[in-house]
Amino acid sequence: MMAPSIYVQDGKQYVVYVSGTKVIAYGLGGNKTVTPAKDPQGSGKETEANHGSSGNKEKDKKQPANNSVNAEAIYKKSCASCHGGNLEGSVGPDISHVGRTMSEEDILNQIINGSGRMPGNLVKGDQAKALAKWLSQKK
Repeated sequence: MMAPSIYVQDGKQYVVYVSGTKVIAYGLGGNKTVTPAKDPQGSGKETEANHGSSGNKEKDKKQPANNSVNAEAIYKKSCASCHGGNLEGSVGPDISHVGRTMSEEDILNQIINGSGRMPGNLVKGDQAKALAKWLSQKK
């Protein structure tokens, strides 16, 4: 699970992310059509290389009912790809001491709304609250 990347080329903004083994790019402000990829062997034939880039067609997976929220597991699933397995930073900043510089409320706001390169709403509801509490204890 990786965070999306956003870039601008020739004045147009794009969002790119990895889904499984596919790299998917959307041009913001464009139309909703999908352009088939060309065969990398140079035959000129269209391939199904970007099939699915018009949206995830998988059915929603129901999460098992669980009254306890494991914040560390949520972190590993939603945050570790950018902030590292031990909060030490990777493509995102080191947040190993985030509780020293931000309150639990500020951390929750960052998780929900995002800012800068961090997208918002990767974690929601009770999971976001549990994650914010867990991170606020990192001093």
